[in-house]
Amino acid sequence: MAIRFVMGPAGCGKTHTILNEIVSRSIEYPKQNFLVIAPEQFNLKTQALLTNLHPGGVILNIDVLSFNRLAYNVFNQVGFNVGTLLEEIGKIFILQKIALDKGQELPVIGSRMKKPGGLDEMKSVLSEMMQYDITIDKLEKYIDQEKNSLMKAKMTDILNVYKAYKEELGDRFMTAEEVPDKLCELVEESELIKDA
Repeated sequence: MAIRFVMGPAGCGKTHTILNEIVSRSIEYPKQNFLVIAPEQFNLKTQALLTNLHPGGVILNIDVLSFNRLAYNVFNQVGFNVGTLLEEIGKIFILQKIALDKGQELPVIGSRMKKPGGLDEMKSVLSEMMQYDITIDKLEKYIDQEKNSLMKAKMTDILNVYKAYKEELGDRFMTAEEVPDKLCELVEESELIKDA
């Protein structure tokens, strides 16, 4: 199936065009399932728009989902146990444990993690690394190539925190940053998405 882009300035009717086409196709192919991915905060609004656009006033074969809801539906369908989804405060608790356990082994950033905002800053660094697919292996390769000794020491500390963080997460916890990667791994097994 080809990808088609609908582009234009704000307010020109892009959303209306797309939703009208989805409604038309849902009428034309009543046994086909249609998935509309919308931001979490616009799910109800999108459902209302689709219902209003549909001549029968119902959307029986159209599901409006947020990306996360789609992921969890796929996870449930294929039998993947998400475990506990770790919220931001949970990440902070894990980092606090790491700071207490390994603070002396982190000569550059260990003291910073104990200052106000230090754990939150480290949480942001780790979240971005996970979002941008900077794995432990990639970070190790970067550190090996780094010439600046201070940068190398700082990155080594971050690497040690990252390893401890991933170890603490284990199979018990999953972070929001890991959900898209896991969905990509499992999407082909999903009957929900197949032919939708």
